[in-house]
Amino acid sequence: YSKIYAFEPDPISFSALKNNVRLYKNVICEPTGVYSKTEEMRFARSDVTPTPGGAGFDKSGDIKVRSVSLDEYFHGRLVTLIKMDPPGDIIPKALKGAAKLIKQHKPKLAIGAYHSFSSIYQIPNIIHGIRPDYNISLRHNSWYIGETDVLAF
Repeated sequence: YSKIYAFEPDPISFSALKNNVRLYKNVICEPTGVYSKTEEMRFARSDVTPTPGGAGFDKSGDIKVRSVSLDEYFHGRLVTLIKMDPPGDIIPKALKGAAKLIKQHKPKLAIGAYHSFSSIYQIPNIIHGIRPDYNISLRHNSWYIGETDVLAF
């Protein structure tokens, strides 16, 4: 890789991210979320939600965070891989915000598909709608009920 961009809006998780990648070169960490457009949004931090994985965009969230559209953030620059696994049902909106990049560059995709009941079929359909020439598959990555990803190449 030449550069890795990691987006994490939760302050606690962002701190852990920065610590975990400190020994790697060319990793750019952004304290932002990924969404359909660039804007400020309400966000529930992981330390105030009932479960550690409960952080996410929430109209009653305790802080405001910046969200970005990947199309706007990268302005058409080459992107070769998008790995995305935000909690909740954010992925369809985040894919909408990356549609130009996906259409133009056809990056490899590894997208979490277990955060909602509809994700397992909705995410492949969104990807296929953007680039019908992807080979799309599902892969389950652990013994746990979650962790199923949509892979597109």
